[in-house]
Amino acid sequence: MQNGRGWGQDATLSPGWAHLRDAAVRAVKAPEVWAPAITAGLLQIGGADEEISEWAVDETPIFGSNSDAKDASDVLVDVGSGLFIVSALAAPSGDDTKQWFWSKTKGLAVGFGSLFITSNIPSPIKDGTKRERPNEKDDESFPSGHAASAAVRYTLAYRNFSTHDMPDSARTALRLSAVSLSLSTGWARVEAAEHYPADILFGMALGHFIGSFMTDAFLGLEAGSDVSVAAVPEDGGMRLSLAARF
Repeated sequence: MQNGRGWGQDATLSPGWAHLRDAAVRAVKAPEVWAPAITAGLLQIGGADEEISEWAVDETPIFGSNSDAKDASDVLVDVGSGLFIVSALAAPSGDDTKQWFWSKTKGLAVGFGSLFITSNIPSPIKDGTKRERPNEKDDESFPSGHAASAAVRYTLAYRNFSTHDMPDSARTALRLSAVSLSLSTGWARVEAAEHYPADILFGMALGHFIGSFMTDAFLGLEAGSDVSVAAVPEDGGMRLSLAARF
């Protein structure tokens, strides 16, 4: 990598409390975390959350039908899993076979640990909030597990791919792609009547936080260029904006 080290070479189970704290602070400051979390709260004003959900379920503007949207959300999570694996294997870990294998093992352990944590965190939150889904199937709407799962996978993939020597503009494009694919997964759950927009935005924030925190704290990869993400409710829908600093 640019720092002369191999991907996964510096992975550790004992980074120290100071490093854990700093990693958590940096993850919270990431726009992919605070922007969707704040927007999820803003959507509660004036019933915008429910209005957007009703419009999306009735119109299905992106995926065409509720069933297709639900299928698409599953596919997008699977795509994220594939990209995570490919990105980990493709990341530069040196030419020495023994060192390469050991670095990959440690790096993948951090990644799979991130996936495990993300898959288990939403359940207790769902039990505590008991928000009914738009389709009234159950009271496990908040937060979206699919959105969290997609976000952590695409965040890990972005961070791994960005270890290659590339222009900052390319890293920014990768980061925007990770955000877009995470948002697409969540929006598919909205059109499928499985979640409200706030559910998927909070799930995105959760997944991006875990991916960023785990990578920074236990894998030691630096963050890329700054990106800001915002979603503002409007009459009949929601306006999304992305901004990047190269």
